[in-house]
Amino acid sequence: MTSNKVKNMKKIFYLTFLSLQLFSASIKAQYDIRLEVKNIKDSACYLVKYTFNYHLWVDTAKVSKGNIRFKGNKKLDKGLYMLVGQKKNRYFDFIVNNEQKFSIKTDTVNFVVNAALSGTNENKLLFDYLKLIMQKTEEYNKLKKELTGIDSTEKMMQRSKEIDVAIKQ
Repeated sequence: MTSNKVKNMKKIFYLTFLSLQLFSASIKAQYDIRLEVKNIKDSACYLVKYTFNYHLWVDTAKVSKGNIRFKGNKKLDKGLYMLVGQKKNRYFDFIVNNEQKFSIKTDTVNFVVNAALSGTNENKLLFDYLKLIMQKTEEYNKLKKELTGIDSTEKMMQRSKEIDVAIKQ
């Protein structure tokens, strides 16, 4: 073989290699949502997007020892999503926006309170807000049980307003 042929073959090899690298980079995951739900009984779960009039079933994933991974080549539409089990039972909601690669670890006892989030600031804010709502609801219900008598309605109204202000803040 002549040295020109060897040089041409090397060029073809490098171009082919470079093309394969570029192609593989273009098909890398655009979304990668890793969920770990301790004690989940389903063998498969669904990624479902809320829409105005219906729910859009976006992806399906196997459940392996509580681990669920939704991964795809195209970016997901921004919005509110939910994890749904095989019997169409909703586990919890989360946000997909610019952050499309994140993880949530939780359990089936209390999805919101026991959640640990990574790679998603928006979902941290959402879960913190949901925790606050749960806490304030618990406070309100406790107060409701404790109050009796003539002035209980007025006290309940006042406390309800205070809780409402705290939630809005």
